[in-house]
Amino acid sequence: MPIISINIPQLGEGLQEARLIEFLKQPGDRVERDECIFSMETDKAISEIEATHAGVIVEWLVDPDTVVEIGSEVGKLEVAEGSAIPAPSGHSHAPAAAASAAAPAASASASAKPSKPPARAGGRVLIPPRTRQYLKEKDLLDVVDQIPASGKKLTIADVDQYLASNPGGSAAPAASANAAYEESPVPSAQQTLIYRIARGTQVVLPATLETEVDWANLAAAREANRDSGGPTAFAMFLRCVAEAINKHPMLRSSMSADSKTLRTYKHVNLGVAVSLEGDELKTAVVPEAESKSPEEFYSTLAERIKHARAGNDQIDASTTVTVSNIGIAGMRSGIPLVVTPAVATMALGEIRDQPVPTDDGFTFRKVATLTMSFDHRLLNGVGAADFLNTVRELAAGYTA
Repeated sequence: MPIISINIPQLGEGLQEARLIEFLKQPGDRVERDECIFSMETDKAISEIEATHAGVIVEWLVDPDTVVEIGSEVGKLEVAEGSAIPAPSGHSHAPAAAASAAAPAASASASAKPSKPPARAGGRVLIPPRTRQYLKEKDLLDVVDQIPASGKKLTIADVDQYLASNPGGSAAPAASANAAYEESPVPSAQQTLIYRIARGTQVVLPATLETEVDWANLAAAREANRDSGGPTAFAMFLRCVAEAINKHPMLRSSMSADSKTLRTYKHVNLGVAVSLEGDELKTAVVPEAESKSPEEFYSTLAERIKHARAGNDQIDASTTVTVSNIGIAGMRSGIPLVVTPAVATMALGEIRDQPVPTDDGFTFRKVATLTMSFDHRLLNGVGAADFLNTVRELAAGYTA
């Protein structure tokens, strides 16, 4: 039966590479057409890729967490008898499996040894992606050969059994008790963030502006609703940002990697950076923020932040602006990064009392430093300044 290539598909205009996250099927597994076989991440989204034909996975040619070019061959599929095979092409689009020039196999390729097999415990059993992730979390990848499997695949239950019988079991190097360092795997979520940031540095032309926001009305509105459990001043500020984005369409836009296509979204899907324990970062997103009533906005914001704190990142290609409240960490200002395909990231510093000269001396007013980094491919300095001025006006004139 014929063997065809499994390729990284082109899922969006201008995409040049993707990070292969995990294999959902292993060599020898039978798959049906349209069944998900691996997951990948581009700078636009995380996607699960489906098989274009029924058959048997022969081999995977790359490892998880590998960044590969769009169209690259990452595996092989032995096509079920009777399946129509497409003509070879030099470029893969939506399908995960595209035809290759391989001749029909003389025997079932499920029994053939892959040229680059996945990691196996003790050289005998397969490690499914979810088990591999669990091994990473428990810092056990380096001792996987010591973990007995109850069947042909190593399961999470097998790992738990190993931990129960080996208290304190770890993959940390044991060659020397006096080693000057320790090693541990980088968490998958951090790898995803690193990938997004790295992609941004390759594409975005960054620029930064900084201004001060009059916080007096926001602070007064917060004091007025504090006893009733109303929204925080930061939540009210986010409403101002959403309204300003709606007034400046370029802040609802993103640009393709080749800088030839501009996409402008109809709604404001506002991102809010949420810090988790262990310095982990997730993004909550308020969808269609500009169209919500105050009550709807604040309730949705609270629900989405709670969801993010549970470990659920909500960002996608339509999240063109993200706001980070670095003031809660005691920072007055900071220069944020723009993570493609977003157009801007805003950092709000701590609220402080600033002296203001008067005829009789001086008084104090509450202010905050607002810093915005933006993609100069979409915005020039005046356009970015106009947007920030709109944010300032809305915040300074805020009324509950």
